[in-house]
Amino acid sequence: MKISFKLPRWAWFSLLGIALLLAFVWVATTSGPLAPIKVTVIRVARGEVAPALFGVGTIEARRAYLTGPTVPGRARIPVAKADAVRAGGVICSTA
Repeated sequence: MKISFKLPRWAWFSLLGIALLLAFVWVATTSGPLAPIKVTVIRVARGEVAPALFGVGTIEARRAYLTGPTVPGRARIPVAKADAVRAGGVICSTA
């Protein structure tokens, strides 16, 4: 006696979709952007610091943001490059 087991086409596509979704979630949580960050903890100790890496190159920011005015007008900037500014000091004001 042979028992035949048939599923409709939509059921096969549903099972395939669920399997692909589970595979995507597994990859995203183990090695993708949702993976836990590995942290190394060491005990603080006094010692000498020696350069471990030497090279010539360019250092760039990971992210760059465009900033600019949100309303038209003029601004007065009372400080110059390399000036010392105290906490709460004015760096820029509207004219």
